[in-house]
Amino acid sequence: MGFLGKDILLYMWSKFTLNGMCYNLSRDCFNRNARLNAVLPGMIETRFYRGVRIVNF
Repeated sequence: MGFLGKDILLYMWSKFTLNGMCYNLSRDCFNRNARLNAVLPGMIETRFYRGVRIVNF
């Protein structure tokens, strides 16, 4: 149970990072109103994220 706090912080940081990547991805696609409800494992093909693999958390 000693690692529970660290696990929660790591989970929150991962979700924060994923949200930031989703925002940048929607901005890269020239649609600031885009909302990504789910990110599935696979390759992303945009200008800045070409070949980046995102997995679910």
